[in-house]
Amino acid sequence: MALRKYSNQGELWGPSPDLALPADHPVRAIDEIIERLNLGRCNRKYEHTPGEPAYDARGMAKILIYAYMRGITSSREMARQCEENLAFRYLTRGHCPDFRTIALFRRRKRHLLRWVFKKTVSLARQMGMARLGLVALDSVKMPANANAGKRMTAAQLNEQIQKLDEYLREVEASDRKEDGQYGSEARGDELPAEIKGAQQRREQLEKALSVLTERQAAARRDPPQNVSTVDPEAPWVKKGGKLVRGYSGQVAADSEHQVIVGVKATAQATDNEQLNPMLQEVETTAGQAPGQLVADSGYYSDEAVVEASKSETDCLVPDSETAAQLNNPKRGESETAVYSARQFIYDEGKDEFTCPQGKTLTLARNRTRQGQAMKIYRCSDCPDCPVRTQCTNHVSGLRSLELRADHAKVRKLREKVTTENGKAIYKKRKAIIEPIFGRWQHNWGIRRLRLRGLAGFSVELHLMAIGHNLTKLLAFQQRVGAVGVKA
Repeated sequence: MALRKYSNQGELWGPSPDLALPADHPVRAIDEIIERLNLGRCNRKYEHTPGEPAYDARGMAKILIYAYMRGITSSREMARQCEENLAFRYLTRGHCPDFRTIALFRRRKRHLLRWVFKKTVSLARQMGMARLGLVALDSVKMPANANAGKRMTAAQLNEQIQKLDEYLREVEASDRKEDGQYGSEARGDELPAEIKGAQQRREQLEKALSVLTERQAAARRDPPQNVSTVDPEAPWVKKGGKLVRGYSGQVAADSEHQVIVGVKATAQATDNEQLNPMLQEVETTAGQAPGQLVADSGYYSDEAVVEASKSETDCLVPDSETAAQLNNPKRGESETAVYSARQFIYDEGKDEFTCPQGKTLTLARNRTRQGQAMKIYRCSDCPDCPVRTQCTNHVSGLRSLELRADHAKVRKLREKVTTENGKAIYKKRKAIIEPIFGRWQHNWGIRRLRLRGLAGFSVELHLMAIGHNLTKLLAFQQRVGAVGVKA
């Protein structure tokens, strides 16, 4: 058997990435798609400026996007890949930017990355992949780059700030006396490194105290008692049954090809205030309101669904009890469920309810609770009822219902999910949105954030969304041969 020649003498300048990469390598299609986006105009401000030449914005964006598609989030590892990996060298045209350059570009060009994401949605719509007939909404909780144990209460933060203030005052007074001891090469008023560190520490603690105070003032109940001193913007979020410091990424995906059509980074532990903002986000990103939107019960609140009913989108969002019954139909057969408020039949014309035993609950009075108009309905025929103890434990022995003044409208919105069509749509939700999170966290291995702060999370969330959409675009092109799409 003959032996293949093993020598590098045939290549004067080393192997060409263009020749070495297979013709069907996905990085070629990624390069072609990103080139269509006309990112070269971002280089205009560097064309006639002095100093070290800047790297092309197209190459820097390709590095970040392809790195996240391979689960690489470290700027040092990205720089290493640019030196050693032919696919990365193909994207950068042979350039090898320093890891600091990559890190600064990632942090400073977050608006550019948002624009690139929007363009991927535009390309998908031109190719007929995201027609927005049905959109699923869900959130992914990502642990922050912060030690959960490094947290302080407001009292501890104030105490530490006072100690740092005293220390800085003492050092400043000592420096004024010792200016003459610094020598002829120094002015004598420079701050030593440990003092600069103390000042930075004080600024970090002040920011943490400001964030904690703001959240405590905004909380309706159970205000937070502490804040992370490493990443103050990261709240406690529930992930995998545990509370971790992290962020919540809102993601909306089209049902046909799972193209992400809206993302939003939030520093909130719950999703019940994100339904309407995400409706607006999808319309802004895709240029069109979705026909239908389905979300889980975490997005439900009476105020949210009533507000969403005014939009062009038909929203199917169950409350927690409805969602529990959809997941477990036998739940409604229990004795307590039989006499829940949702089992009482409402007569809109008479403005009264009928209980499962056929007794009537009439309007007793109106009241206002926390600025919300409420109606109270009460039954006067409960004492002789054989199931009274199962229905009510009120001291008066009478069953009453306290509901919003617009409870009839709210009930109709809730019942949309319980129809056969609503149930069928709700079953599709997991299959649309959950695989996206599986790709990010299990396939790509991105289980923890690299950047700190809400702005940093927004950068990483958009990079993951861009990578996912490019994956879908490539698969669609290979399947149907869609070419010639303009950005």
